[in-house]
Amino acid sequence: MEIELNINSETKKFTRTKPLSLADTLLALELQLKQQKRAEKDSETAKDLKDNLSDICEFLSKFFDNQFSLKEAYEGLDPKNIATVNRFVEQALGGEDENL
Repeated sequence: MEIELNINSETKKFTRTKPLSLADTLLALELQLKQQKRAEKDSETAKDLKDNLSDICEFLSKFFDNQFSLKEAYEGLDPKNIATVNRFVEQALGGEDENL
């Protein structure tokens, strides 16, 4: 599994080589629970949106064994790659290994 981040104006590729574990499943479930709680609100605030992006970046950083910081993920993740992060979450929850 790989992800690219733009860090200090340079594209860097990070690779996860270890197999998935229950710790990854828990990490994905925690992210989903936080997102679900925010979605249950009547309306989202700017803080909710920022918290969601922060939670996604925290998941990503931990999923890649802290090879990069939360800040580097937050500032370096191309919005087009959110779908890739969603696939990592799905995989951690036992989903298929498609295109990873």
